[in-house]
Amino acid sequence: MKIIDLINKFEEDCPLDLQEDWDNSGLQIDFSNESLRGIVIGLDLSKELLDFTIEKNCNFIFLHHPFFFESIKSLNFYGVRGKILEKIIKNKITVYSAHTNFDKVSFGVSDILANRLELKDIQTLLPVDEIGNGLGKFGVIEKQTLLNWAEKVKGLLGLPNLIIYGNLDRVISRVGVVGGSGSFAIDRAVQLELDLLITGDIKYHDGQKAMENNLAILDIGHYNSEIESTNYLLKYFSKIIEEPIFTYRFDVSNRKII
Repeated sequence: MKIIDLINKFEEDCPLDLQEDWDNSGLQIDFSNESLRGIVIGLDLSKELLDFTIEKNCNFIFLHHPFFFESIKSLNFYGVRGKILEKIIKNKITVYSAHTNFDKVSFGVSDILANRLELKDIQTLLPVDEIGNGLGKFGVIEKQTLLNWAEKVKGLLGLPNLIIYGNLDRVISRVGVVGGSGSFAIDRAVQLELDLLITGDIKYHDGQKAMENNLAILDIGHYNSEIESTNYLLKYFSKIIEEPIFTYRFDVSNRKII
């Protein structure tokens, strides 16, 4: 199978026209007429992921976050990103991104997170059509305190810690999730009278605004809110191809809490 054939199949299920206007999903580096040798799936293109791809003799990198967001005015092959690009070209590796289109598609990032957290009666938080596409998901859990649920979330996602905004003794049942940066969904969560929003990248004033509107927040981090999607994609592609598929988990922010 050629790489382009696999891309075309994926885009039938997750169309590029779902992406936001500011986004740059799709082919980032195009050697897609080459025969597929194997796929590495990750969130971000890092030196470590690229080295892993070459080590595994794969020639297709499937990312969530685009490698290119802004227009290119010059290329510096002495910098980190330039060296990554040079090595990709030398090894004829195709790089592809499914970003906000994979956020919005009905089975995408937030749906994967909602199911991983065992939400029931899942619906789309900010729908864009009548077939379930849109940003975020919400559902219900068994009534329990915010603290108890936060501890369960840590266990389900394998997190060492998270950030809580809200009264720890509050009883919650209606829960929303947004993969990535989800502060934009606070108003919608309040409108739907959700008890809790789980997402990443919540700033101080976002948390304050939520609590003032009786909405608790769990900030699980951008990386942690999206990384489950790599396992979903591994299963998705395994149904289509026989070539090797690998997931690569690496938080490029490299943050440490001590």
